[in-house]
Amino acid sequence: MRKFLILALLTTLPSFTFGIGVGDQAPDFTLTDTNGNSHTLSNYQGKVVVISFFGYSCPICITAFPAMEQFYQTNYVSDTNVVFIGIDHWGGTQAQVVNLFQTQTGVTFPLLLNGGSTATAYIADRNYWIIDTQGVVAYVSAPHELKENDFKFTINNSLAPILAGAEVDFLNSTQVGSNVQLSWQTSSETDNQGFNVYRSENGIDFSQFASFQNGPSLVGNGTNQTTQNFTFTDTNVSPNLTYYYKISTVKTDGTEFIFENLFTLLTVLPTSISEKQNSPQNFILLENFPNPFNPTTTINYELGITNYELGKLTIFNSLGETVKEFVLQSSKGSVVWNGKDSFGQEVSSGIYFYKIEFEKVSQTKRMTLLK
Repeated sequence: MRKFLILALLTTLPSFTFGIGVGDQAPDFTLTDTNGNSHTLSNYQGKVVVISFFGYSCPICITAFPAMEQFYQTNYVSDTNVVFIGIDHWGGTQAQVVNLFQTQTGVTFPLLLNGGSTATAYIADRNYWIIDTQGVVAYVSAPHELKENDFKFTINNSLAPILAGAEVDFLNSTQVGSNVQLSWQTSSETDNQGFNVYRSENGIDFSQFASFQNGPSLVGNGTNQTTQNFTFTDTNVSPNLTYYYKISTVKTDGTEFIFENLFTLLTVLPTSISEKQNSPQNFILLENFPNPFNPTTTINYELGITNYELGKLTIFNSLGETVKEFVLQSSKGSVVWNGKDSFGQEVSSGIYFYKIEFEKVSQTKRMTLLK
């Protein structure tokens, strides 16, 4: 699991250069907030800490922080495993930070004073940092750049070691006959009752599809430190459709942890003669090249139809969100993706998926953007 987490983080983080970077031990500090309470970073080990550096009278900071407050309120205000703090590194007094910054931004998480030396240790410039449960830097943003998907991805990965009932090394899917077989491996389990399986047909809306409570193959092994292999077969699938899967663990205390960033997908191919006859001929989506890529990659396709304008090729991220759609110019051809979204903004490094669709037929493949 740790190998997967490290790889996933390294391939999804922005490529900025700082004195302290991803994978480094975060410098410890002890600072006092505007209410007189002391905060020591090392005391938060076992929790994920989100640090926001700011200047108390910085206009850009004042403009940017309401979005961070909204992100905190929407996702983590009640999560005791995630701590948000702000650090003023402009030397503001308690009154200045409260009156000039907190009042205008509406920030409710603790704001720490006299953070100049801390900012120097981090070589921080009004940016956001995520520190994992072991006190290691897991994410560094550009100044005031709040990419919510990247934040959620990193926080979820950082919480897995303490909340999940198992360390999952991989999750794969293969077609066996006309069915989909899921397989995964655990390197350890902790109070693990078992697994639940979630499925989606669009990569966004997932619902629980199977549970250890009624599936013997999904029952966990409690607590153990040996490698275990699990399989589950989905027999309720149709040819020419793409299915997306996630899994979760359920601990003996009832805590469920969904591995949001660990999912697999598979397009079910027709197996019978009648199914093949009802499928478009020569419907092919080839592997992109190069893969991994930076900054561009080419995706080749062949629809085998004349009304190609009814088809589309979509790129989406690991959360199932659409990044870019391409209008097909011919029945057989290629598209070039330059790593930018529909608004012309560069996307983060990481794993992406591309899917070609025509009527009820689709094929999906995976690619990696490196920066």
